[in-house]
Amino acid sequence: MVLVQEWRISPFLVADGVESAVRAPQDPAFAALCAARAMNRAFPHVSQPIYGRVLLSPLRSDPEHAVRVLRMARATHRCRRQVMADTDVVASLAVTLDGYICRADGSVDFLEKYQIEEFDFAAFTDSIGALIMGSTSYLQAVAWGWMWGSRPTMVLTTQSDLPVPDGAVIRFSEMPTAPAIRSFAKETPKRLWVFGGGQVVTAGLRGGAIDTLDIAVMPEAIGRGIPLFAGAYDGPMRLVETTGYANGAVRLVYDTRPA
Repeated sequence: MVLVQEWRISPFLVADGVESAVRAPQDPAFAALCAARAMNRAFPHVSQPIYGRVLLSPLRSDPEHAVRVLRMARATHRCRRQVMADTDVVASLAVTLDGYICRADGSVDFLEKYQIEEFDFAAFTDSIGALIMGSTSYLQAVAWGWMWGSRPTMVLTTQSDLPVPDGAVIRFSEMPTAPAIRSFAKETPKRLWVFGGGQVVTAGLRGGAIDTLDIAVMPEAIGRGIPLFAGAYDGPMRLVETTGYANGAVRLVYDTRPA
C-alpha cells in the first residue's frame, strides 16, 4: 500500500538546493521533503499554497530517486522563470532601506556613489522591449539624458506639451494605469518595464497588470522622500530570487501574479 501524507507546503518555504538532499541521502524522509517542496516551487500555479498529496513511500525507500525528482523540478522551475523573464511585465526600481525611491524633490543623489557595473543592469536592459512610466519619472529620465534610444515608451499623463528627445519613440496616454500597462504589453514581444514612479507601480500592482516586482534594496536610509508604494498593496508577493552585492545592496525579485 502506498502511504499518502498530506502536507501544506508554502512556496515561500521552498528548500533552495539539490545540495541539501545530496548531503543527506541517508535521510530519505528529508530528501522526500526537499523533492516535494521543489515540485511545489516548480508548479506554483496549481494552487496557492499547494496542499501537496506527496507519495512518500517510494521517495522514502529510494532517496536517489528523490534527488532526481528534486533536480527535475528545479530544472522545470528555471525553465518557467526564463519564459516569464522573456515576456513578463516587470516593475524594477532601486529603493532605500526605509522604503523610498527618491527624495521629496525627486533627486536620487544617494545612488551616485554606486557604479551601475556593480549590478546586473546590462543583462536586465537587454531583456526590455518597451517602457511605461508616469510623467514625473519621464521628465527625470529626459533631464538625466535619455538612455533608452528608440525603445517604444508610453508616458501616462494628461499633459500634451512634454519634450521628446531626438530619436525617442514616445506615446502619451491618458488611459488608467493598469489597462494602459496591459494594452501596451501586448505590443512588445519582449519584457515591458514599468519604470516608475511609485504611483504607477502601485496602481499597476493593484490592477493585476504587473507580473514581476524586481527591486534593488540599497544600503541607504534617507528618512523621508517618495515611497515605493503610494498606498497599501495586499496582493501576491512570492519571493523567487535574491542576489546580494558586495556594495551592500540586495536584489529581491517577486512573482506578483495570482496563483
